[in-house]
Amino acid sequence: MLITNLPGRNPTLRMRIWRALKGVGAAALRDGAYVLPSSKASRQALENQAAEIRSAGGAAHVLSFDAQSPEQSATLIALFDRTADYQHLHTRLRSFERDLKKLQESAARQRLAGLGREVAAIVARDYFPG
Repeated sequence: MLITNLPGRNPTLRMRIWRALKGVGAAALRDGAYVLPSSKASRQALENQAAEIRSAGGAAHVLSFDAQSPEQSATLIALFDRTADYQHLHTRLRSFERDLKKLQESAARQRLAGLGREVAAIVARDYFPG
């Protein structure tokens, strides 16, 4: 868990931290409190953001914890549900499929590559597939 207290009104820092945490798939418990499943990579991602916050004059703490009950565990896992991301991707894939016959090969390859990157990004932050 990363607990943050960002300095003053620094929208650039807030946006940079938010984007980085979103990029690694962190779930927000509340404003300034983010969680990731326990792993070396997750800890490093949170430590990196904590270091950036501290260097900007804010306060940040990275803590480890375990769920105290099956219900709490289920609640935390639910924060990482990627169903909406997959549904959005499915819509984009269907759109690509409809447009494919009208696209030139280079444009089709470019869109397909973009969709491939999108799939990889979702899979990388899907900590509890299924």
